Amino acid sequence: MKAAFPALALLRAAGFAWPENARLAIGTPRARVVGLFMRLWDAPPAAVTLGRTVFVPEAAYFARLGPAGQAALLAHEAVHIRQWQQLGAWGFLWRYVREYFRTRREGVGTHDPRRGIDLEREALAVERDVRAALETGKAGEILV
Repeated sequence: MKAAFPALALLRAAGFAWPENARLAIGTPRARVVGLFMRLWDAPPAAVTLGRTVFVPEAAYFARLGPAGQAALLAHEAVHIRQWQQLGAWGFLWRYVREYFRTRREGVGTHDPRRGIDLEREALAVERDVRAALETGKAGEILV
């Protein structure tokens, strides 16, 4: 990942480190295929993390976010990279799918801050921390 990428510089300024082994695919054919597949499963995703790769299906959408929005999105996805590493592929997928069906049964959105998918709630909390750090200009250590 290039150090000159503005969103990553903002992440560092907010006290957040992008994982060294992470890959980012923005608007690539593979990212678009992942996005199409996820659209069948749920709403169109802003990004999808599979293992250590973050797929952003729509490059134009990502560009419209601007550096601060991109930084918040990447922080969210970096949490998922850590979750994949900690739980392993099967552990992550099992937990995510199980929680997905629970939220559907309960009529709750997957990203609901109180009752949504637990892996998403954790990522949303870090995303909010990064947004707050960037808005207030107060850098600190944001735990992923």
